[in-house]
Amino acid sequence: MKKIAALVLLAAAGTASAAVVFSEDFNSGGTGSFAVADLQGGGFALWSDMSAYGMGNWTGGSGNAASANSDFRAGEYNTRMSSPGIAIGVGPASVSFNYNYQNFAFLDTFAVEISTDGMSTWHTLWSTQADTGGFGSLPGASQTIDITAYSGNTVNIGFHYYDPNTGDWDWYVQVDDVVVDAVPAPGAAALLGLGGLLAARRRR
Repeated sequence: MKKIAALVLLAAAGTASAAVVFSEDFNSGGTGSFAVADLQGGGFALWSDMSAYGMGNWTGGSGNAASANSDFRAGEYNTRMSSPGIAIGVGPASVSFNYNYQNFAFLDTFAVEISTDGMSTWHTLWSTQADTGGFGSLPGASQTIDITAYSGNTVNIGFHYYDPNTGDWDWYVQVDDVVVDAVPAPGAAALLGLGGLLAARRRR
């Protein structure tokens, strides 16, 4: 029995293919399952519900979009919203999202980051200072980032909006429809396979 179970586990791991292992459309309100950190400490331009800033969804998504607006009120800001831990198996993996970003005079930065140690440290996956999408209007844009190098870990995805300069009074960023595609962590697929084997043995 142990040998058969081991073979089932190996087979499940070997045949696994990429699937959606995490998604967030923010339609539950606020920033959904994402936690917000105020890294500046002043309470300015924090990630929130788009209605908190009187904005529409300009990402190309529908419903609510997570939004941070530094034009809403002047003040120093540095804010990150972070996903819960996402377990991904070994194999191809990516994170994709819709967004709309407007930068005043190339002063601020919008970055996508990843952590593999419970958010103690972060690594930049991608960053931009380029205006993207309509200004306060559609169209939005989409971005896909390869995170295969981090497969086999439990990861947190962070969306970081910041300006290291003083006298900040810039524009905004919006994010919607975050999706992580990856090979599922081995536990779920393997247990399903083992469960089917045990059920078949009981029927004999």
